[in-house]
Amino acid sequence: MSTIPRALSPCRPHPCSREHADLVLTFRELAECWRLAAEHATGGYPTDLALYRESHPAPKFRDFLTHSRTNNRRAA
Repeated sequence: MSTIPRALSPCRPHPCSREHADLVLTFRELAECWRLAAEHATGGYPTDLALYRESHPAPKFRDFLTHSRTNNRRAA
């Protein structure tokens, strides 16, 4: 497992492994896709966004990690 320098780490303020950094970056892409889908579906109106969040919860990093680990175990 290689570490990346703190300045290049997406997990500031600590340096992290390349594997963890990849997970963080993948999650950020997922979260951005969710945000764009929410804006597209609601037109960006705050009230509509609040309703959208109730039926389509935003991804959480903990759930993403759990799901990623489960899929990795199945693939192995």
